[in-house]
Amino acid sequence: MQCKIVAILFDLDGTLYTSQVSISEIARRVLNQLGLVHVNEMTEREIMRLILDGPEDWLRTYMLTNNVASSWQPSSELWIEYCKRFLLSFGLNNVGEEKANAFKSEWEEYGPPGRGLFRPQIVDRVENILEELHARGYKLGISTNRIYSPEIVLEEDSIIKYFSSVKHTGVPGYEKPSPYMLLRFATEVAVNPLRCAFVGDRIDIDVVAARSAGMIPVLANWNARSQIHLPDDLLVANQIEDLLGIFSEI
Repeated sequence: MQCKIVAILFDLDGTLYTSQVSISEIARRVLNQLGLVHVNEMTEREIMRLILDGPEDWLRTYMLTNNVASSWQPSSELWIEYCKRFLLSFGLNNVGEEKANAFKSEWEEYGPPGRGLFRPQIVDRVENILEELHARGYKLGISTNRIYSPEIVLEEDSIIKYFSSVKHTGVPGYEKPSPYMLLRFATEVAVNPLRCAFVGDRIDIDVVAARSAGMIPVLANWNARSQIHLPDDLLVANQIEDLLGIFSEI
């Protein structure tokens, strides 16, 4: 028998927040400013493939080889090396410190870890829904795949007060779809995972993580309703307000 849900964990990007522009678009703009105009002819898929197969693959290998902790963040020196590999992936030769620093400076103008053009934008009515769920007595939390903490954004949008726990990591093995952050949340708020729900927008990441942790998955389908062929047994919220009805029933 399913016990009543008493704690709710939320994904961040694509669920409570949307981004103004994609990572591939930021890459296109920054590389263009550095003179790599050939990126204008590349598709978003082509740009992302070069990023994933180049600097991202190198960074993931580094993290695993060095057995970094879940809270790990790269040093300035490592970010410079990341930038060098990023530029090399897009065909820029003889990448030295000066070019890498220029790329890093241009990239940071757009926002990571949470400012500028790339700053995530809170979804309409999020605060109202969180306030109602909090008032109903649910313990609320955040679980997001990112190297830098989202707390500065949550504070600026005045919603951090609703969350008992904010978990983040960009380290493979700890990040979703691993259940690591979800189980840490359950432990921290002293609630059995079977009495927790996890709301996220990715079936391959968030739903898998929830089921691996023993939590009830709820698909946040209000930002990208193009997902089709959804499993019959999956709870789906097509509007953020649907959460209030869903959690009244489970």
